[in-house]
Amino acid sequence: MEIAHILIIILAVCLLSIIIWLIRREFKWRSRESLLKEKIIKQEQEIEQRPTREEVERRIDEALKGQLSSTKGKVSERVAPVFQEFFSKYKAADCWFIGNPIDFIVFQGYSVRRSEKIIFVEVKTGKSDLKPNERKIRNLIQNIRSQSDKVDWDLVRLKMETEGEEKANATS
Repeated sequence: MEIAHILIIILAVCLLSIIIWLIRREFKWRSRESLLKEKIIKQEQEIEQRPTREEVERRIDEALKGQLSSTKGKVSERVAPVFQEFFSKYKAADCWFIGNPIDFIVFQGYSVRRSEKIIFVEVKTGKSDLKPNERKIRNLIQNIRSQSDKVDWDLVRLKMETEGEEKANATS
């Protein structure tokens, strides 16, 4: 009878081992299933958050317009002396392009060999505003101007046609 008891114990241990193995396997499957569900939910959320094609095209258009506007501004700063708003105030021969932090320094009267005044000129196009550093320089120059009428600061705003205005003017 002892052998029968030993066999029963061995059989019970084997069955217990199989049951534990099955429970672990089921637990692994459930945790894998849970991980897969979480992954699927996360992917679905990412898909929902992805911009639509129209949104991507709109963002690209905005970026390109911003770059175009910036490039137009930089080019127009360079050629500002040929614009009516600029040459109605200053002679091109009196102007020196600096670019940064101020666009031009005008030595008024330099072209006729009698420099009378120094004017710091900032050129802007469209709706662009002065940058913080440009404002500080403007304020500094205006403080100096309060002590001397030989130094001045000016903002020249160039009127540039937008693409839509150009097309409208071309058709009329």
